[in-house]
Amino acid sequence: MAQVKALFVLLQEQPLTVSALADRLGVGISAGSRVVDRLVQFHLVERSDDPDNRRRSLVRLTGHGGALINRLQQGRLDRLRRCLRQLSEEQLSGLINGLRALDEAAGAVADEEERAAS
Repeated sequence: MAQVKALFVLLQEQPLTVSALADRLGVGISAGSRVVDRLVQFHLVERSDDPDNRRRSLVRLTGHGGALINRLQQGRLDRLRRCLRQLSEEQLSGLINGLRALDEAAGAVADEEERAAS
């Protein structure tokens, strides 16, 4: 599962150092390095030297890794569409209202975090 999570992290933000990727995954550097090693073996990510610091390596998705993530995301979207088709108009309306409330709450939390960081 950590390997799939790593691919999704890299889809959002790349290139990353191995330590930064490990941090995003919530694992130690050695565990993060093992995840990267496995993904390199499967040709889903590649490592390259960091031009700013030769002691670090950068990790980025390969074309195969990006294609795999796209297929996984498409499968999720297809399943979500099938689920949504099962809902009544009233249920869909309630879902939309709930998502709007969640979006507002997330915005308020982000604002609080930004103020706290300043």
